[in-house]
This record gives sequence, C-alpha cells and structure tokens, in this order.
Amino acid sequence: MAKLKKVNRKPCHLRNGYRHQSDLHTPMAHNNRLSRCYRHPYIVVGLTGLIRKLVFFIFYYDQLNWESLSYGAELGSISANLSLGRGFSSPFSPGSDPSAWFAPLLPSLWAGIFKLLGLFSLASLYAILLIDTLLACGTLILYYKIARLIYRKAGLDDNKYPFITTVILSLWPAGGFDIISPWYTDWQFFMMALAVYATLQWLITPSLRTTVIMALVGAAGMTVTQNTALIFAGGSLYALSTPPGFSFRLVRQIVFIAFFVFLSMAPWTLYNYARMGAFIPFRSDFGIELRQGNSERGTVSQDATSVHPSVDRNELQKYLKMGEVQYEKSALHESYRYILDHPLITTKRTLTRIYLYWCSDLFNQYPWYPNSKQASGIWFFTEIIWKMLFWLSPAIALLVSLSSGWARLVPFRWLFYWILLTVPLPYYITIVLTAYPLTTLPWVLLFAIIAITLKVVPPRYGGLSEESSGEKKREMSFRMSRKKPYYSQIPGD
Repeated sequence: MAKLKKVNRKPCHLRNGYRHQSDLHTPMAHNNRLSRCYRHPYIVVGLTGLIRKLVFFIFYYDQLNWESLSYGAELGSISANLSLGRGFSSPFSPGSDPSAWFAPLLPSLWAGIFKLLGLFSLASLYAILLIDTLLACGTLILYYKIARLIYRKAGLDDNKYPFITTVILSLWPAGGFDIISPWYTDWQFFMMALAVYATLQWLITPSLRTTVIMALVGAAGMTVTQNTALIFAGGSLYALSTPPGFSFRLVRQIVFIAFFVFLSMAPWTLYNYARMGAFIPFRSDFGIELRQGNSERGTVSQDATSVHPSVDRNELQKYLKMGEVQYEKSALHESYRYILDHPLITTKRTLTRIYLYWCSDLFNQYPWYPNSKQASGIWFFTEIIWKMLFWLSPAIALLVSLSSGWARLVPFRWLFYWILLTVPLPYYITIVLTAYPLTTLPWVLLFAIIAITLKVVPPRYGGLSEESSGEKKREMSFRMSRKKPYYSQIPGD
C-alpha cells in the first residue's frame, strides 16, 4: 500500500518569501508586481495599445482634421457618396458613377457615421479614429492569445512569455500602431489576427464549433481584406499535410468553410454585376495598381508621376469617361502586354519591390517627387539607423531563426511561412508603399520572438504532438497547468 505523506504548508506570513516588512523591497517583490500584469494580460495589453495610439494623436494633434488627412482619399469619397444616397460610387470625386474600389464594410460604416455626425465633420473623424483605436487594442489582445496558444503548444505554459511578446509588439516603433490616418489598416490588422486565431483554434480542436467560428470569421474578414481567405487556405493545407492528414471529416469542414465564405460574398458580387455588368467578388482596383508598376511610366513605389487617377489628371479624365470597369480592363491589358514585352525590366522592378518590402527604402532612393534633392547630413544618417533598427532588424531576426534551426521549435511554423510568403505577393508585382509591409511585420516579429524565446527558455514539458486529437491536447494542457496538491503520494516499502 502506498502511504500518504502530508506536505507542510508555510504559515501565511512566510508565503511568497516575505519574512519581514523590509522584504517588500526585495527583487521577489518586484517580480510579484510584474506578475500582476500578466495575470490580467487583456487589460494591460489593451491599455498599452490605447496609450500608444493616444500619444501619437496628441503629438500630431494639429493634423487631426479631414483636410490634412486628404478627406479619407478614395475611401472617404465613396463613403460620402454613399451617405448622400448615390450608392457605392466615384472614389475620386463627388458623383454617382458605380464603383467597387473598396470592399463593402468600411464605406458602409463610414457612411453611417457621416449621416449620424455630419459629413466630414470633426466629430465623425474622432468617431472613426476611436473605432480604429479600439480595433488596435483588440488586435494586441488577439496577438497575446495567439502567442499563448503557440507557447502552450510548444510546452511553455506560462502567461509571462506571451505577455512579454505582445508588449514588445505593441511598443515596436514600426509595428503599425502609430498610424493616425483614418484608413482600413487597423481593420486589416484586426481581421488578419482574428483569422489566424480562429485557424489555430480549428487546427488544435477541429470540432463543429471551431469550424463554424472559422466560417463566420472568414465571411466577416472578406468584407475588409482578402488576406483572411489566404490565411484559411494556408490553415487548410496545413491540416491536410500534417498527421492524421486527409480524412472525409476534414474535407467536409474545409468545404463548409469555403462555401460559407463564398456564399457571404454573393450579395456584394451580384450587387456589382447589377450596377456595372461585371463579376467583382472583392475589389476592382487590381488592374490599376498593376499598371502603376508595369508600364512605360511604371515605378516600384507610388510617386507624383504614377499612372493613377488620384495623382494624374489625364488618367482621371479617362477614368470618368470610360467608367471603372472599362478603365480597369484597359489598365490590366496594358500591364500584361508590358510585362510580356519587357521581362528584364519587370524582373528588376520586382526584385526592387522585394527589397523595399522587407528592408524599407533605407537610402531614400524613391521619394514622392523623383527629382527632389536627396537629404544629407546627420538627419539622413539618423533616419537610416532608425530604419535599420526597426524595419530591417525583424527581417534579420527571421533569417537568423530560419538559418539556425530555431524556427523548428515554433509550432504551426508552416502557417507563418504561408502568411509571409503569400500576403506580400501582390505588392511584388504592383507597387510598395511604406505602410504595405506593416501587414506582415507583426507576424515577422511574433515568429522571431517566439523562436528566440523557445531557444533560450526550455519548455517545461514536451509539448503536444501534431497527431494528438483536440481533446487529448486540451486534457494534456489542463493537467500540466494544474497546481500541485497538498498531499503527495510516496511509494511504500
């Protein structure tokens, strides 16, 4: 028979290592204060994002008006026309010419705000920026939940590590949380993070509940960004390629998700067909963006000479005369012909865009005005150092993780590879603006930080195998997270 031996508990005044009042200033006391932060991570992480946004709003307070922010550019124009009863129309001027320049969610939301608080009023601007700020806070919370899932999958079941990882993401100067312009960027970050979290939940526990959640997230995400479809496609391929692999149940879940997302986009597609006579399931601007980078006047980054209706008055007149669908088709055909006739120039421009996407424009070689005088002196070198520290270093950390083998420690690493491979692809063949790499930069940082952490801090247990079912994984995580009992079983003689 095994004997039970009672484990003596410390008296109350000796718990947590405190013997005297003076011990409250020991390093252990500071660690306990820190532990309070990651015991309530959602509040702390959300407040970090909120404070970060507010600091930039205060710093750029003189620019918080619609005139300085170009009245929301194409998004603002469509929303204004929609609020005035003209439908989705005219992204470059007041009017009623049909348009599908943006996916439907944001113009509809902005139009509602314009109706409620006034067209391009200061109150409507603050309302839109408030929503963007709340989305940024929600994105950080999702980053924390994603990091926690991955750390637990790797066997590191401690909330401290996902908390520190998320705080680094929130404070990173080039992390995308210092954008003050009303735009779809914060929505894109949020929807991508939500899609990744839903995909990871589905991969860990492929149940009916997680399948339905994944389908709903995909349907909502496609009203903002097509990247959610890319993430779900990557998750599906990952599930099919890892043990237990192909099964009728898995295929049925994938088909259900794809069908539901497709069905959710049907009203928008039919709406565009009825107004413009063309099937446009998402957005209609790809041909125009492609021609900016692939024509006689093509560039690698948008500038004052780009072939685009927003910066070229002649192109705007063509757009108004031909209509959006015909103008889009003309731009698409012109781009295809140029790519086929000039393969060397196209290759050179593509490689340059890859460099701009991952390394930023380190030496300011592609300014807005091509013939402008390049900066020099101490400020020029300061800007180069800033870009190397905060733009180039994440890419270097990613390369180090991949080359050293540390990336193999990260669970679901192939899903990260898929995101980093597919999301930037459209920018490689069109144009690269400064804000475009912010779409993938948080995932580069998240992957690199997790890889380095798992290399430095050994997991407490062996992690959860890919072959395990969702129920077994959850049971293992529960067992490993349980506190030790007050009675330990000692084998008898």
